[in-house]
Amino acid sequence: MKNINAIVGGITLCSALSFGQTNVIALKSHAGTADELLEKEDNFGLPDPAYEYRYVDSVKYVKKEKIVINYRTYGVDTSFYTHEEDSMIQEHLKAIRLNPLYPEKTTFIGFPKEIEKLATERGVKQNSFSFLFILSILGAGGLVVRKTF
Repeated sequence: MKNINAIVGGITLCSALSFGQTNVIALKSHAGTADELLEKEDNFGLPDPAYEYRYVDSVKYVKKEKIVINYRTYGVDTSFYTHEEDSMIQEHLKAIRLNPLYPEKTTFIGFPKEIEKLATERGVKQNSFSFLFILSILGAGGLVVRKTF
């Protein structure tokens, strides 16, 4: 009887773990937008998402042909947006440009000025937060040292 309980328990555990849903599947099944994909952190069962972007040297947007080209160290990857509306293309470009998984060395070519402005504002906010955080730690450390001596 104990063996049957162990087998049934094992089957139940294995079947419960197999119902995981990746963020890509959730996005497709709920008709979300591309920028929602970057907000979610639930990549259950997938490899590290940063690995995909690790070897991207530059990303180029060709407005005339409506394509995005990723130049990687081992090849080229192209996405076509010829039949998309301009508003949808802007959302895709914003999701690409604001993606934090691209390395700092990646250059972005041909992106609209509005999206580049968002990217620079985002970079300034992140850098100022870390600077203020370091200053507050140093200030707290100075107070502790002053009180002990």
